[in-house]
This record gives sequence, structure tokens and C-alpha cells, in this order.
Amino acid sequence: MILSLRYYCLRRHFFLFFLLGASFITSLFSQKNTERLYLHLNAHTFYGYYSGNLHHSSRLNFLPAFSVAVIPEFRITRKFSLVSGAEWFSHGTKFSSYYFKSGAPAIYDKNFDFGYSLRWNEMVFPILFRSFFEGKMRDRYKYFFDAGPAMRFVLPAACIVTDVSGKTIFNAKVVTQLIPSAKNNSLGMYFQLAWGMEFFKDDLRRAFNFSIIVKYPPSRFLFEEEFTARSLFISQVHAGIGCGIRF
Repeated sequence: MILSLRYYCLRRHFFLFFLLGASFITSLFSQKNTERLYLHLNAHTFYGYYSGNLHHSSRLNFLPAFSVAVIPEFRITRKFSLVSGAEWFSHGTKFSSYYFKSGAPAIYDKNFDFGYSLRWNEMVFPILFRSFFEGKMRDRYKYFFDAGPAMRFVLPAACIVTDVSGKTIFNAKVVTQLIPSAKNNSLGMYFQLAWGMEFFKDDLRRAFNFSIIVKYPPSRFLFEEEFTARSLFISQVHAGIGCGIRF
């Protein structure tokens, strides 16, 4: 009941952030001066590095991760832009650990007989500064570099636990906390870097881009349920590659 209530509150906040992001994007493109405004649609796939408390779990392996983003760009000068929008980011990890049945004593004997799979979905709101570098063919492509923070809003994770035979013994949503975090344990941030190339069409407005992204969060997840080990912290770093189009 408590988890359902927390999940409902998180979903309500998530849709609030989504509506605020959509309003911001709409307001930008409703302005008369659209010569400095561009809209990007991007998709990336990521490799994730996860680490945890090896006293309570095996090494953590990454699950396939991806993101889809709608990103407005406001051109400040010929070589600098402000990039901000909304991104859906899905990522996860799998590992082996303990599973303590209700009422049974918690024995930490280093026998990690149960498999865990955790997948998070996040809404990410980047605020990045973009710098351009001219290519050899100035009217056809440019290099760019992005840097800046991004706010993240984490929804409850999908958790699956299996026993040694591979049978699923738990399959439900769980709330993981970001430590350290703001007052709301589902709010955090990333430091984000990106390098890429933009290839222009004849009208110089439409373009195709290719980019490499690194996401580093200063906080880590705390995963604790009644059946898990205590202090099961999970840290993460992601590097991704992808492409997109600009209008």
C-alpha cells in the first residue's frame, strides 16, 4: 500500500515535469524570432558501468540502455548555443545477492544464490552549453562539444529476483533512493559531456548529427527491501553513441 502511494506520487511529479518541459519547448517555438531556434530529435544507446558493495553482491553487469530526447537549441552566437529539453533514459543492471525470506534470520555467508535484475526509467532535463568548431567544408558540417548539468527524475525500478533454478520469486516495482539527494529521493542530477558532428542540408537549417555522450551522476542508488542485504549501494556511469536530426 505504501509503495503504491509512493509510486502514484512519483508518477504525478513525473507528469508535472513532463508538462513543464513541453510548455517550455512550445513557448520557445512560439516566439516570432525562430532564426536562432532549432529542434533536435535524438536517440542513443549506452554502455553502463555499475559498481556496488561486493560484500553483499557479485559484480554488477549492465543491461541494454537507451535514450530518446527532444532538445530545443537556442543559438546565442555563431559559435555558442544553449541546449535544453527533455530526455527519456532507460538503463539497468543485473547481479547476484542474498534473498532473505520474511521472518528468517539474515545470514551473510557470501553465498549469492539469487539473481537480481533492476531496470530504471528516468526523465532527464539537460541544460548544456554547446560550442561549435568549423569543419573544412564550412557550409556542410561542424564539430560541436556540449557540457553542463542535467536534472534527473527517477521512477520506481522494475525488479526481478530469481532463485538458483531460474524460477522467478519476485517481480514488482521497487523504490530506490538517490544518495545524496534533494529532499525528494527520486530527484538527482548528472554531469553530462558530449562530442559530435553535425552535417547540414542545402538550406543549412535541417541537419543530421552523430554524437558520443558521457553521463556521470554524483549520487548513487540505495537499494533496500525487506528481503535484501543492508546498505546495497549501486553507482553508475554511462557512455553512449547515437544520432539525431535537426529542424
